[in-house]
Amino acid sequence: MKRIVKILMICSIALGFICCGEDDLTPSNLDVDRIDTLLDWSNPIVKKYYEDYNVAILTRFDENLDLRFDFLSQEQGALISFWRHLDVGRMTRKTECDSAITVLDTAVFKYFKDEMEIEGQTYKTDFRSKYFPNKILVTNKLDSDENVFGLIMQTVNRPSATGVGASYFQSNDNAVIVNLESEMLHTDEDKFNRVTKSILYCMIVYAFDKHNLYDQIPEVFYSYSKPYYSQKIENIQILQGEEAHVIGRDEYVEKYNMVCTTVAPTSNMNGFLPAMTLPSSHEDVRTYIDHLINPETIDGNRYESFDEEYGDKVFVWKWTTQVTVKMWYIARTLMKLGIDVLAINQDPIFHEIVNKTQEEIERIQ
Repeated sequence: MKRIVKILMICSIALGFICCGEDDLTPSNLDVDRIDTLLDWSNPIVKKYYEDYNVAILTRFDENLDLRFDFLSQEQGALISFWRHLDVGRMTRKTECDSAITVLDTAVFKYFKDEMEIEGQTYKTDFRSKYFPNKILVTNKLDSDENVFGLIMQTVNRPSATGVGASYFQSNDNAVIVNLESEMLHTDEDKFNRVTKSILYCMIVYAFDKHNLYDQIPEVFYSYSKPYYSQKIENIQILQGEEAHVIGRDEYVEKYNMVCTTVAPTSNMNGFLPAMTLPSSHEDVRTYIDHLINPETIDGNRYESFDEEYGDKVFVWKWTTQVTVKMWYIARTLMKLGIDVLAINQDPIFHEIVNKTQEEIERIQ
């Protein structure tokens, strides 16, 4: 009898395959269905981003399915170890979840626009629907006992020199995770700004890396530093008939037309050794973006100015003409992509530069 039952089951399965032709095959939508159950539909920000931009903002998520799955197969042992030991927290209170999502929306997402007006011309940008990650996971804990990898370590607002301890951001091809722990955010204004600006930087550069937005930047930006990208300083010096020698941060900017910050291309404030390899073209872009968000002078110290009209402290830079032109191209590219750089950076000197026309910039190149 059991044998007959087995035969009947096999026949039924075979008949099912025959009846189901290739045209009848459809995706399972299992992950979409799963995300629908995880979303907090009562939160208007969550609802808006999922319905308008197909971006899932999740405070409830599965660490393996939504975050770690494509890292544990990486070949780099250190990277595998980092992801295995990353301590990811969970928000449990509705008020905490809503507060964190509001911070994300009002202090980070507000700079991304669906359209931008530049010199009287309106650009339809749709940055969030085109370039945001599919999932944005929000947590109240993102701790590591090991050196931290990723975009968060490229910004002047990185958690620390090694990233060990509380981090603010991590990412993969499918999702990003941000740490918006309430006590960390509301301890003081400076900490709040550092956390939110670091997330803003990571969100922009994440899009540049994933969608190769580096190609959107006009070639003239790269032309100023193209002979130097990825070259050793000593090799350039020898080709120019000089002996290999250490250069200061001022000389670095003037010779190679690249900005430097307190972390890029090195955190050594005394200068650059001749054996150091200069940044690649992509690294150059990322440093300019970080410098736009977090203005610093080339010696690593912010220089404060005072805006008499508004009574606010603002920051100014020590820029060469070439650096000024390159920053204009970075700022204008970000604007055309849908990033409101004039809202990000309130410095009137920066505004004066960005508001110059293409013709005015070409005259000073």
